[in-house]
Amino acid sequence: MRSVVRRFGTPATCFALIACSIAAAAALLNPAFGGYDEADHFLRAWQISQGEFIADVGPGALGEPTHGSWQPAELPQDIARLKFVSVGNPGEAGKAFEYLGSRAPQGTTMFVGFAATASYSPVTYVGAAAGIRISRWLHLSTLATLWAARLFGLGLYVALIVRAMRHLPSGAWLIATLAATPVALLQAATVSADGITIALCLLAIAYALRIVTIAAAGAVPRRLVAEGVVIAMALGLAKPPYVLLLLILAPVLLRRGSPNAKVACAMVWGAGFAAATAWNLYARGVYTAPLRLSNVDSGRQLRFVALHLGSFVKAVAATISDSGIRLGREMIWSTATWLPS
Repeated sequence: MRSVVRRFGTPATCFALIACSIAAAAALLNPAFGGYDEADHFLRAWQISQGEFIADVGPGALGEPTHGSWQPAELPQDIARLKFVSVGNPGEAGKAFEYLGSRAPQGTTMFVGFAATASYSPVTYVGAAAGIRISRWLHLSTLATLWAARLFGLGLYVALIVRAMRHLPSGAWLIATLAATPVALLQAATVSADGITIALCLLAIAYALRIVTIAAAGAVPRRLVAEGVVIAMALGLAKPPYVLLLLILAPVLLRRGSPNAKVACAMVWGAGFAAATAWNLYARGVYTAPLRLSNVDSGRQLRFVALHLGSFVKAVAATISDSGIRLGREMIWSTATWLPS
């Protein structure tokens, strides 16, 4: 009995239980496509589930060229319907469950644009795309497919976090605490690029700290070198700037490591930066800024704020006064709510 208690008292077990209960419930109960840009992320994951990793170019809503993919004609209709029921009428979001048994999206393929997520790497959608692929094999409804994408993405998130704990046992509780924060779990429980990115960041940090410790004593095993290369490339592809987390390996390269460890860290570092550079060059040519952010002169904005600091403070105070409760809630649990606004 005591061994069972000890077993369930480990950081990995506690985290898995929390994630598989709270986050799984959120994945099933949160309003359909209620996460930030979740519809666009879902469309990108759907494309990847078809084995297509690079976004196509096609006509947008006004005929302008945009990035997206060719998908069943009924899919965007289903998404719009579910989003309207779930998000457009928060107090009656439960009506979305009526569409659970609907038929799978069909119709002649049509071009569907998702410019907001076309620049994201397939790495961040591996779990969601696997869930969508299985759901499509079973001919499930769009709502069921969304649930599958959320749950499979959550499963990958949990696996990556548990692996991070294995690399850094002394910091396992800290990793579990960070990974179980409400905002992190929410991102993991929606179709988004952020959940897997968060997990990869924690995994990269834990791995790098382990390598720094090993390198101080001797050589780094080959299997850890190979794993490090995979982690570094995945992180560089997920969000290129975050590859800078690998700078934790700098002490090994500069002074502490054996020749073997220095070569190992150089390989990991090089793989990560190469992947980040390659995907960043591609993404810069694909990324399209939202219309609301177009023609913005950030330098002029900053100068205006500096010259009108009092007005800026008043604007912040007015925002807090009008939306303080909502902002406070979303700092903890950022998602569409079932309650009326």
